Amino acid sequence: MLTSSPPAFGLGLERAPADLMRRPPHPTKDAIPPSYFFWPRVGEFFRPKDIIVTETSSPNFAIPDIPLPKGSILVSQLLWGSIGWSVGSLLGASLAARTKGLGRCILFIGNGSIQLSVQELSTMLWVGVTPIIFLVNNRIPLNVTFEE
Repeated sequence: MLTSSPPAFGLGLERAPADLMRRPPHPTKDAIPPSYFFWPRVGEFFRPKDIIVTETSSPNFAIPDIPLPKGSILVSQLLWGSIGWSVGSLLGASLAARTKGLGRCILFIGNGSIQLSVQELSTMLWVGVTPIIFLVNNRIPLNVTFEE
């Protein structure tokens, strides 16, 4: 979990349930993929009035199965399948949440998608918003070569 809580990135200042990530995935060679371990537990982290933004790809397909707390908002985009839009959306949602008195802003984004708009993190620091960013290393390279 990467948090942007002051004074610096990655300090983990957000409180999560104590046992949130202590339950290990299945230790066998034929283990269930880590995503099946991670996503069901994410719902325990959400609070009422949180704004949850999911980037195209893995996060977009996992979040709909997770129950959201009352009053939370899910921002998602499946129609066009474009990547990189969610960081700018997170910035806008964070500014709106501050103005409207809403909860935390949380982004789930893959390692390829964040490369397209990572510079918006500096804008977030500039305007003083502190969203929570889960950077999912889904091991999919940004430039995929297809062979016949």
